[in-house]
Amino acid sequence: MGDAAFTTMLNLSQDGCQAIEDAFVIAEQLNRLSSQQAPQQAFAEYRRIRKPKAE
Repeated sequence: MGDAAFTTMLNLSQDGCQAIEDAFVIAEQLNRLSSQQAPQQAFAEYRRIRKPKAE
């Protein structure tokens, strides 16, 4: 997810860190929302939270 989908040069890599942050944010959002609305709302919230960092 996020930056983890795009590889960078090894000496400049943030892929692993970004993947961990991505996983934490999406898990946090899925846990916070009800099971009926969770996937759609959780991923929308994930995008809102993570997009500024990825850019």
